[in-house]
Amino acid sequence: MRHPEKMCELFDAGLTTLLISMYDGPKQIEHFEKMIAEAKLPRDSVILRDRYLPPEPGCGIQCNQPSRYGHRSGSGRYGTY
Repeated sequence: MRHPEKMCELFDAGLTTLLISMYDGPKQIEHFEKMIAEAKLPRDSVILRDRYLPPEPGCGIQCNQPSRYGHRSGSGRYGTY
């Protein structure tokens, strides 16, 4: 959603709460806060949800069963999903 007027249209149509999931990092918070302010919406009517993963290798995700998930049949490579 790039335009604050679209947010207003949603609320004018009867929406009471808008949840926005952010996947690209904390830099998105400022972008959406500005959009909420421009739309003049009550701040508690829009919920920003941080869904971005930490920057470390593997994003903090570990595979506990490499024999089940890590091998592609015939490829001979492990952990390439």
